[in-house]
Amino acid sequence: MKKVIAAGGLTLSSFSLFAATEKSIFTFPSLVAGMLLVSWLLAILQAGNAVNRVLDILLGVATLAFLSTHNLVAIIICALILLAECYFSQQKKAQRMALWLNVVSLLLFLGLSVAFFTDYLSGAWPPVAVVFHYIFANLDTYFRREKRLRIALSSQLHTNEAHNDKQLLLERSLFLNGYDNWQVQSLNRVLVLIKLEGLGQINRMVGHDFGDLLIAKLGKKINDELNTGDVLSLSLFNEDVQLCYLGGVDFAFAVDTTNEAHIHQRLIHRIYDVVHKPTQVDNIDSELSLRAAIVEDKKQLTAQQLLAQAHLAIEFTSEIDWLITFQKEIAERADKRRQLLSDLSVLDFDKDFQLYFHPVIDIETNQILFIELLLRWHHPKFGTLEAKHFIDEISAAGLTLPIARWVSEKAAELALAIKLEEINVPISVNLFGKELLQDEFIDHLADVLVEHRLTEGDIIIEAPVNVFMGLPDFGESILRRLKENNIAVCLDDLGIEPLQLSRLPRLALNYVKVDGSIVKELTENVNTRSLLSGIIDMSNSLGIKVVCEGIESETQYTYISSMKCHAAQGYLFSRPLPNVGLLGWLKQWQKRLANGERPY
Repeated sequence: MKKVIAAGGLTLSSFSLFAATEKSIFTFPSLVAGMLLVSWLLAILQAGNAVNRVLDILLGVATLAFLSTHNLVAIIICALILLAECYFSQQKKAQRMALWLNVVSLLLFLGLSVAFFTDYLSGAWPPVAVVFHYIFANLDTYFRREKRLRIALSSQLHTNEAHNDKQLLLERSLFLNGYDNWQVQSLNRVLVLIKLEGLGQINRMVGHDFGDLLIAKLGKKINDELNTGDVLSLSLFNEDVQLCYLGGVDFAFAVDTTNEAHIHQRLIHRIYDVVHKPTQVDNIDSELSLRAAIVEDKKQLTAQQLLAQAHLAIEFTSEIDWLITFQKEIAERADKRRQLLSDLSVLDFDKDFQLYFHPVIDIETNQILFIELLLRWHHPKFGTLEAKHFIDEISAAGLTLPIARWVSEKAAELALAIKLEEINVPISVNLFGKELLQDEFIDHLADVLVEHRLTEGDIIIEAPVNVFMGLPDFGESILRRLKENNIAVCLDDLGIEPLQLSRLPRLALNYVKVDGSIVKELTENVNTRSLLSGIIDMSNSLGIKVVCEGIESETQYTYISSMKCHAAQGYLFSRPLPNVGLLGWLKQWQKRLANGERPY
């Protein structure tokens, strides 16, 4: 390609000789023609994309044509090409400088052209603007490429620096082998797993290269804190290294507690202080947090087995606990989860699942406001399990939507059976997560309502706060769509997690359930009573009915009644019962009310 351009240049240079107005080749027009040719060829070779390259070629041809003919058409063509270059350069934010240079070149070209046609300047002057355009286009391209090279080089240096710092830490295989050999000499061993947290947000804000360098620097700092004779130390590049980099955000080290029983805890707290202090990378201070798991090697296990236990300890404990000691119960929970996941794969919903009912009572009339259905799993090994004990496994097995479909269909069957008995009591079902608030599930609910001849308010959808409060605007529109399909919506477990009360008016809710943990504190905590009173007043003003859960005593019932709470649910009225007895239970409740008796 370069040979073709060079050959074309030689051909076009002969045309430039026609621009000379005298026999001497050292005239101003021939000088301009030569400068135009050189800068033109350089611009073509350095053009960043095909569009710029084509425009530069056309501009050079048109300018040489004008030098030879002084034709008005050639002037117009040159101006249009410069205008096109302005248009294409403004399309790219990274080429703002190129845009301004193109605009200046166009204005200069038009000014010199006007001066030529008004006989103020010779015909050699308008091409000077094109030469100016090519020269500065070449410089702009050069500096932009240099900037990209500097950025790439800086990134590569950061990557190499992070890689070199990580190389100064123990690799996984070296650490595992070192521990397995070390355990023969030590009878009081503890393995510690360090997991750094908060790196994901840093990676999103400043990039993964920055994150890698931060991890490497922190790893080096942590290793410096472990420089004691009680920590497993292995030689690496003629240096003693104590910390193992497992990959990602995980580190590990091993301690002999023979001389000091709690040395590992002291070291962990020192590491905690290091991690929570800002670490500077590229003049930016960044701070992470950590979780640590302690595994005591009481059974002469391998390092691989101990690491597996440490990971279980972090996975199966609350994120609030930053320091965890592995216990037998954690392994049992992990085994139970594996068993549940295995059993879910061969589950027969109709055979293994059963729905229980739990009534919600209208405080003013003692009528049943609605019936909540609760999912139970009759497990052959673990007995009858509440949904909260296997909801994570349902999600992991990808069964949230199939089970929600099954529950909603059973709820519709019960709602229809109740209506046929001329009892006006809605049925509520619980969602497992925000993934169910999708068009597919909403369409299914709408079809179920039509199929079972149910009307507005016969079915209520309940979901916990963490589902509703995490919804974007799209999710709020989904809630409105539920209401449009005559499906009532209930916000469950209010009080378990932080709540943005300002979002309540934006959610199309019919009911709000206050969690039993708040109700339990009513008799002891004045602030809790004030909080509940505020929630009730706000909900009442929005037309949302408030239900207090966990009512187990007359005292609690009296408190919420005085606060104008609409309804209550709890063991004071009934414990959850199998749904097969629902119709009989409802009839018995209504009979007691009709006889003027207290139904509970």
